[in-house]
Amino acid sequence: DAAEDVTVEDFLDPQLLSALKAIGIEDANVASRGPERQEPVKSNVTKGENSNQERIQLEERIKDEKERRLI
Repeated sequence: DAAEDVTVEDFLDPQLLSALKAIGIEDANVASRGPERQEPVKSNVTKGENSNQERIQLEERIKDEKERRLI
C-alpha cells in the first residue's frame, strides 16, 4: 500500500522540520520513538502546564530559526 510508504517528514512543514533539526531531532525514528525512559506519573494539571511550556519553548525556537533564516 502507498500508505505504508508515508514518513513523518511527509507531514512536516519544511520550516518546522528545520527547527526540529536545529534542536537536535534529525531522525524521524527518534521523533516517533519518544522518550526511552519511563517518566514518573504526574497529575493532569502538571502535564498540561509542562505541555504548554514545552509548546511555548518550541514556538520560540521556531521563531528564532525563522528570524535567523531571514537575516
